[in-house]
Amino acid sequence: MDSNEKKDIRLVYLAIHHIIKYRGNFNYNIKNFNVNNLNIEEQLKNTFNTYFSYINPEYDNFEDILDLKELSSALLLQSK
Repeated sequence: MDSNEKKDIRLVYLAIHHIIKYRGNFNYNIKNFNVNNLNIEEQLKNTFNTYFSYINPEYDNFEDILDLKELSSALLLQSK
């Protein structure tokens, strides 16, 4: 990576393929995981509270521009 010589495109492909294939930690063997038990709306609220507090600490009412109920239902859709 530090040299200026041209790289073999096949090696670049293999590197990207490896990153995409193993990009998460999927070693957990949780058979009873159910998305219906998640409180996505509350988690979204906490996430956006944190996000907006970093961006603009004076702005504390992000719910007037985001519909958390609609966003959480969109995240729970089975289809893409």
